[in-house]
Amino acid sequence: MEFGFDMEKRKILIFGCGTGGLRAYEALPSNQDVLAFLDNDDKNQGSQFCRHTVLAPTSIADLEYDTIVVASQYADSICEQLIELNVPESKIELLPQQILFNTRDARSPIRQLGIMLYLPFAALLLYIASSYSIFRAKAVR
Repeated sequence: MEFGFDMEKRKILIFGCGTGGLRAYEALPSNQDVLAFLDNDDKNQGSQFCRHTVLAPTSIADLEYDTIVVASQYADSICEQLIELNVPESKIELLPQQILFNTRDARSPIRQLGIMLYLPFAALLLYIASSYSIFRAKAVR
């Protein structure tokens, strides 16, 4: 799934080394060049994540990049931090919530179709049943 990237190859930094960072890495189009991951946790810095080096956010000044993808539930404070580090807002992109929290519908398309067809049928049955109940109630009077 692409999120705001055109077909032009770009140099990307991904901020976050948790589940969100992994999901961002997997969701990026293959033509994008991930330079490194960024993380505030000292324990992660200097290690490898998805075969890329994890850097401290303060190292941004030494890097040449096009976009920083914020892949964390703490996106608000991370964006503030990046702006304080003189990152232009135009270079900051948030990972969409559906990717960050993996809220895609995991049901098969056939099952989704079945549910979509069942719901109107169920509504019709409820309408008929309630109409019959009202008819019987009026007939008893």
